[in-house]
Amino acid sequence: MSTRARRAVITTLAVLALPVLIIGASLVYLFGVPDPNASDGGLRSGTPPTEPPYVADTTRVERVADSLRDLPLYVDPLAEGPRTGLDAVAERVADSDIPVYVAVLHMGGEDESDGEPELFAHALHHVLGEDGIYLVVHPSAYDVQMVAVPFGYALDLTDQYEISSPDLVEPTAAEALMEALDTIEDTPGIVPDGSSPEPDPFLFEEPVPARLPEYLSNMLPALLLGSVLCSLVFGVGLLVRMTARAVSRARSDGEKRPTVPAHPGRRRLERIADEETAALNAAVGQAGPDHPRMPQAMAALDAALLVRAEEPDELDLVGVIVLLRGAREQLDRRSVRPRPVCMNHPLHGSTTEKRRKIPGVGNVYLCADCMNLTKAERERRALRVSDGTSVVPHHTLDRVWVRAQYGVRGAPLAEQVLEELGVH
Repeated sequence: MSTRARRAVITTLAVLALPVLIIGASLVYLFGVPDPNASDGGLRSGTPPTEPPYVADTTRVERVADSLRDLPLYVDPLAEGPRTGLDAVAERVADSDIPVYVAVLHMGGEDESDGEPELFAHALHHVLGEDGIYLVVHPSAYDVQMVAVPFGYALDLTDQYEISSPDLVEPTAAEALMEALDTIEDTPGIVPDGSSPEPDPFLFEEPVPARLPEYLSNMLPALLLGSVLCSLVFGVGLLVRMTARAVSRARSDGEKRPTVPAHPGRRRLERIADEETAALNAAVGQAGPDHPRMPQAMAALDAALLVRAEEPDELDLVGVIVLLRGAREQLDRRSVRPRPVCMNHPLHGSTTEKRRKIPGVGNVYLCADCMNLTKAERERRALRVSDGTSVVPHHTLDRVWVRAQYGVRGAPLAEQVLEELGVH
């Protein structure tokens, strides 16, 4: 985000902060918060159990546990979304070296877990009594929510929460589970350690009843009207301007990027590379031989195929993906060169953001998401690849992909790659 955009955001927030706070406080006092002891049929009908099994009733949990003792995957008949790919998931779970227990369920505020997959995972572990990785998936028509809780194993599954979002294109339970299984299989050194994580404490927090002072009932109409007018007078101009800029930027940025973790792993990179190769082949067929950017597309395709024939490592696969996407973009946009990619995480896709200095790399392009992060957050989310001995940030490797900044520096990226391979 540019300095001017930051100033606009700060100014807008400063102008709107006081009226918004007044409106919010007034509405809270006016309408109050529901009584925490009022029954709504779910877990929150009283104080939630803070000891295992953490749920008000274990009938459904026991049914799922009984099924998982015989089969590697349980699918609730009431679960939404397509079942496509779940048979392949069951086969991978059955062949996994680490015990994995999968439940695809419909979750809602009326159930025993109050719609919280994490609580259901803990209850399932308590009833089943087996250590392993518990994956609880709640698919819907719009997204896939999933939690991955390791019981008895040292494993950090933070990145798995990223794929539980609407960023997946036409998300399915099978897609989310395949991503989780990729991470589990690509994580070395997973051994039993007897650990037993506890549910997040926020799941047991109780709402506080609201109170309405008598004097506020007389002042409330004036407060609300004044706040709304103040917001309209001082904020609408800035909001309209920022909205117009955001729409323009969204149009120029092209397709929405799917969520990719900091360390995708070799299996996922190979799958993405296969998809991008097929996509470029299809685009070449549609464009026809007379397309002005056909030579660049064919050079990129040749370079990508040669790299993959040479036993590529994870960084090579990242470079191939960027190369193929750039060539397809040239066919679509008829541009001389593809747009720069985010140097913090090249798989975030092309960007129109300005440069920012990264220590040890220089001034590079970043996507809007990475541009807005703090230095520590940006370093944590930087793309990491295996160099054969350890997992390191991609930009620390002295390779043609990094030296070229994936096509920003020097000759077209395909030419630099072919030269590196000794093809002229």
